[in-house]
Amino acid sequence: MRIVICALLLITLFLIGCSITRPVAVTNNALTYVTKEYQISDNLRGIFKTYKVQEPLTGRASQTGILFFPPSDYDAGIWKAAQAAGITKIASVDYKVSWYIFYTKWETIVTGEK
Repeated sequence: MRIVICALLLITLFLIGCSITRPVAVTNNALTYVTKEYQISDNLRGIFKTYKVQEPLTGRASQTGILFFPPSDYDAGIWKAAQAAGITKIASVDYKVSWYIFYTKWETIVTGEK
C-alpha cells in the first residue's frame, strides 16, 4: 500500500506545472489567415461535420531547460518562430513560459503575414 501511495505522489509531482503567457510586441502589420478544416463527430450517430475556420498564420519556436537552466543555444527566438511559419512581416509576438518540477519550457509565438 505504501508503494502505491508513493507512486501516486511521484506521478502527481511530475504533472504539477504552471504557465504564464504575455504579449511582447504588437504592430499594425496585417495578418495572413489560413483556412483549416476540422471534423467533429457526433458520438451517438457517428455523423461527421466539417468546419472551415480562418486562423491567423502562426509560427512557434520552443526550447526546454532542465532544472530551470536554459540550454546554451537559444532556439525559442522570434526569428526562429517566424521562419518556421514562413512569416516575413511580424504582427504580434507572445512569449510563454511553463514551469514544471524538473524542467522549464520557453515558447515564442509569432503571428504575421507571408
